Amino acid sequence: MKKEYIENRPTILKEVFEESSHEEPIIFVLSPGVDPTDALKKLADDRGTQFEAISMGKGQSERAKRILAEGAEQGNWIFLANCHLSLSLLPELESMIDNLFKHAVSTEFRLILSARPHP
Repeated sequence: MKKEYIENRPTILKEVFEESSHEEPIIFVLSPGVDPTDALKKLADDRGTQFEAISMGKGQSERAKRILAEGAEQGNWIFLANCHLSLSLLPELESMIDNLFKHAVSTEFRLILSARPHP
């Protein structure tokens, strides 16, 4: 087995974004004590990109939908953190994301999601 497949290496956000696309979400599966928010914000600032983060949970669905639509149009980075806190919203969110990507989306737009593992 190749060593690269069994060793855990730190995520280098700059590399992740260089390989990313405006048409595919970036998903972080969280480990205990890990929060990529500050590193994502710094990378967006370094690139001169507008960054908006929402910690998902009760009552955040309308705000998430709004900033997703605005971010896709304006080329912002949108970070929906802790999606495991809004499991009931995920099917609707998936449908909205699918619809977003069917229309013209700014090439600078990035959708970033994070969640803890869930059965």
